[in-house]
This record gives sequence, C-alpha cells and structure tokens, in this order.
Amino acid sequence: DIFIVTGTSLQVYPAAGLIHSIPEGIPMYYVDPAANTTARARGLHLLQENSASGLPRLMKELIHTYKTS
Repeated sequence: DIFIVTGTSLQVYPAAGLIHSIPEGIPMYYVDPAANTTARARGLHLLQENSASGLPRLMKELIHTYKTS
C-alpha cells in the first residue's frame, strides 16, 4: 500500500528503522519541515512542510495519483 511518516527526524530508533521494514515497491512519503535530501536517497518522497500543511497536500496528491475512473 503506502507508507507515510511525519513528525520525526528519522535519526532516532524505532522510527529510523521503519523505512527498512517496508517491502520494495511500496511508495514512501516523509512529511517534515526539516526533511533532508539524505531521506530522498532512502527512496522517500519528501514534503518539507509541517504536518498541518503537508498532510493535506499529500492527501490531494495521492488522490490525484491513485484516483480511479
């Protein structure tokens, strides 16, 4: 399905280890104003926004991407 993580730096465990347990091919999104490009190297789509603005934006993006006729 889809993996979304928000509100963490991904530097502290257990949150930092979550992305390593996601099966290959699952889209992964990271919403955090301090998201860095290192996260992109891990295969995460970055939204450098806080949760209050980033999650609604992500929802619209996902609806547009996965919308069925």
